[in-house]
This record gives sequence, C-alpha cells and structure tokens, in this order.
Amino acid sequence: MIDLAATLKALASKRPIFHSEADFQLALGMEIERAHPDVAVRLEYKPFPGERVHLDMWIYHEGRWMAVELKYKTRHVSVDWHGERFELVQQGAQDLSGYDVWKDVTRVERICGAFENVDGYVIVLSNDSSLWRRVSDTDTSVGAAFRLFEGRRASGALCWASHAGAGTMKARETPLSLGNEYELHWQDYSRLGAGQGETLRMLVISVTWPRPVAVAPLPVLIAEAKERLRNGAPQATVPVRSAPSRGRRLKYAPLGDYLRGIAQNAVTLSYQQIEEIIGASLPPSAHNHGVFWANAGGTHVWAVEWMAAGWKVTSYSLTEKRVSFARIQ
Repeated sequence: MIDLAATLKALASKRPIFHSEADFQLALGMEIERAHPDVAVRLEYKPFPGERVHLDMWIYHEGRWMAVELKYKTRHVSVDWHGERFELVQQGAQDLSGYDVWKDVTRVERICGAFENVDGYVIVLSNDSSLWRRVSDTDTSVGAAFRLFEGRRASGALCWASHAGAGTMKARETPLSLGNEYELHWQDYSRLGAGQGETLRMLVISVTWPRPVAVAPLPVLIAEAKERLRNGAPQATVPVRSAPSRGRRLKYAPLGDYLRGIAQNAVTLSYQQIEEIIGASLPPSAHNHGVFWANAGGTHVWAVEWMAAGWKVTSYSLTEKRVSFARIQ
C-alpha cells in the first residue's frame, strides 16, 4: 500500500509549488514511480468504457488498485523558487472549490463500489487559507454544505442553501450524496515565504465504498412499516443499502442515498440531475416508457432503491424529463 501523504511530503522537497493541476498530476505520478519502481501509474484513465468519466490517476501496486482524484486550488500569488517564476491565479470562491472536491469524492466512491480491490483517494493541494479555516460556528452562506475546513465531518446529502442564486450554482446545480462520513485534516505541504498565499497545505481524503447492510425483501419492509403504523409508532427511515450485486442495483444506490439524506418531504429532479447523482446515464426505457417510473419492485431495482429509502414517485414527465418524489407517510 502506497502512503500518499508520505509521498507528497517527499515530493514537497523537490517541488514545493506547481504551475497548474496538470503540472501537479505529472510530478506526483513521477514521484510515485520513482519511490516504487514496481508500480504502474496511469493518468487520465477512463474506468467506465463509453462514459466521459476520467480519473486523474489509476495506480496498480501489489494486487490492488488506487483511484486518485487531484485538485490544485489556488489564490493569486507570484513567487520565485530556484530562479523559476510561478504565477498562481485566483480560482474563485471557496464554496465552488468545495463542491468540486466533494463531487470528486462521490465519483471515487462510485469507482470503489464498481471494482474489486480498489482504494480511493481525493487529494487537495492549496495555498488558499480560506479553504481550511472555519468561517464561524453558524455559517449560513449559500455554500456552507461544501466547506472543507479543518476538522469538518461531512456525510449524507450536500445541497446549496435555498437562497443560492442560479449564477452561483451554474454547472454545479445537482446536490451531492456521500456514501460515507469523512473527517477532514489538513497538513502542511510547503512554505515559500511569510506572505499571503506563500504557504501550501494538503488534504488527503481516504475514500471507501460503504459496507452494505443486509436488506430484507421489499414486501417484508412494507409489512413491517404497516405493523408500526397499526401500533401507533412513527415510521422510521429504513437504514438499508443495496446488496453488493455489482449490477444494476449498485448503479442506482446513490439515488437512494440522496433521498435518505435530504430533509424535505418532496423533491423534483430532472433526468440530468438523476444521472449526475448516480454517475451514469439513464437507460432508453426511462426516456420512452412511463412504466420505468412505476413504484414496483422485482426486477425494477431502481424502484427498490427509492422505496427502500422511504420514498415513492408521485409524478413524472417523459417530455420535460423530470420526476417528482415524495416521502412515504
């Protein structure tokens, strides 16, 4: 098993700063191969044939694979290092940076769930101190859910605040659903000076696919729910995950996770949002046949996912490409 944190610290002595994310990606790949001659490193690897999903690094070592996504988030600074000039650009708001990082986490979770013997990591390198500093204990900003501050614990659904504008969310509208809980801890990477933006820190997030929980057959779940209602007990959310079938059920598991994680009792999602949540395209039948959206079990493993999460489809539109869900009462 390669210790990525140790590898990054070794790299820092040679390359304390990078011109771009691609520069960082190449340098890290070369450092891994230098330290571990028996390792195979591939850049911009496509783990799912036919999909436009690229993984920054795909590493094979001692019978296991490592799926790694990298983010190089910078604020403006100009520095010289050994006679080489580095001009880092101002990349933007921390909530947008946070969204991009958590989206990488969901992507790596999906890869870890789809393949055997895979360890996942998301690595963030930054000279922007606003990423690791906590704003306040009562952060009400539109992107508070996506913060990356030191010591943060994140799990479940990550959504924009209700007052977030369309411009803020542009190209990042889809809520994210984490399969695990993650605690964030930043480490020093390099210090090039005492000025603003001259200190770089790194965040290494270890990503895993959630261990599946045994799932009772859907009729049993429904019978148990009816029994609770007859006894006057509130109907609890069923704490289930998909069985680890590596098939279609696994594909739709993130949709169930997303529905479990939101607070409201109804939500409407576009087909595009559903595809971004599950990380894959919906089949032609979802576009052409309304029966796809029926609240049925059996071979309709996608319906099993949302019903096991405690939700049902209340309406859909094949022309407008949207589906409305409501929590089962």
